[in-house]
Amino acid sequence: MTHYQILSKVMTPLFLIPREVVSAKQNIYYGYCGYMELDDQKEIVKYIQMGYDPGVFSVLSIIPPQKLLL
Repeated sequence: MTHYQILSKVMTPLFLIPREVVSAKQNIYYGYCGYMELDDQKEIVKYIQMGYDPGVFSVLSIIPPQKLLL
């Protein structure tokens, strides 16, 4: 997602915002790009990508918003 190589400049912000509450207690939300943890002011603290496939180890990536190169 760096420098809009995968998504357009218009679509990138739409994919990086929270859409649905997953856990209100833990401030975990889901959006088009995956899971997000928000702080009490509803600012994104980190993006969380998880996945697995049969026969493949599970994958977990945690990305702080300031590390995204937009």
